[in-house]
Amino acid sequence: EKGIDRTKYYDNILSAGETNGKLYSIITNFMLGTLVAKSKYVGEEPGWTFDEMMNAIKNMPEGMEAFYGMGREGILSSFLQYGMSGLVNWETGETKFDTPAFIEFIKYLATCPEKGLWEEYYDSMSGDEYIYDEEKERELEEKMNLRFWNDTCLFETTSVYSYTDQQYIYSQFASKDITFIGYPTDSENASGAVIVPMAEYAISSKSQVKDQAWDFIKFLLDSDDDSWTLSISKEKTAELKEQAKKQAEEIEKYGYYTSSYEWMKEMGYSDDYLNYQMNANMPLDDEMINSVDELLESANVVARVDSELTDIINEELSGFFAGTKSAEETARVIAGRAKIMISTKS
Repeated sequence: EKGIDRTKYYDNILSAGETNGKLYSIITNFMLGTLVAKSKYVGEEPGWTFDEMMNAIKNMPEGMEAFYGMGREGILSSFLQYGMSGLVNWETGETKFDTPAFIEFIKYLATCPEKGLWEEYYDSMSGDEYIYDEEKERELEEKMNLRFWNDTCLFETTSVYSYTDQQYIYSQFASKDITFIGYPTDSENASGAVIVPMAEYAISSKSQVKDQAWDFIKFLLDSDDDSWTLSISKEKTAELKEQAKKQAEEIEKYGYYTSSYEWMKEMGYSDDYLNYQMNANMPLDDEMINSVDELLESANVVARVDSELTDIINEELSGFFAGTKSAEETARVIAGRAKIMISTKS
């Protein structure tokens, strides 16, 4: 750490990148991947396990779907990318693929539609040409946008790149009573908000110019770049926060948040949809902006994707979804293959 003042950076981001207590790479810019839901369904405290998430899914009200509008492949891909820390401990080699919670999860996936709402709609078109159906597309748009307003969807899978993203995320629910519950994780005191590197640097152990490489990384840490994503530098992230506040002030000044929605009624949108849009049109305020700080300061897990492991999971699940294997058998096979694969890399 020669030449680095660690207090200038988010220590939790540095620590999250460590392996066995040692830092082999530095994440300079990142976004945060998380699940969001209404607080009344998941509680107000972020962070949970696979067991707790599956309990929330099993206790959903009638007519609600956990990931309304998403297809099975999209849901699974999201969890393989952001939720792997709840299933694999790369330092100990322990996995949880044969646990009751994972078995319940893949059983749930089997009940999900293969294709998402819009994918299914476009694939249903007859012939090779797309035929625009204004009424049908408006109906699908309303259902999708009203999924949280009408409690037909439990989770929003979202990515937080900056402070301004929060206005959009809150508007999806048209409510402040939401919880950034996070992806399930087995780590103690983890918020479930996963650090997804946008830029990450390491020095090769075989490098002949390690000192110069380190100087370059130090330059990147402190350089005045124009990155719009969250930064490990407290100073740079503070600048993003101030920019968001100024942008919010400008938008409110020119009356964006007092727009009329009568034109939607004239176009055929329902009164329920208009009511949702008016409630969703919330200004970016301090509460929303501060929610990014809470996510940022509590994140302590880095999203790490291993293509070999995801290939194993996808390969075995394809047989389960096709009905050739039980969920229990599938979980055992995944656990066994994963254990062998991880042991060769530890």
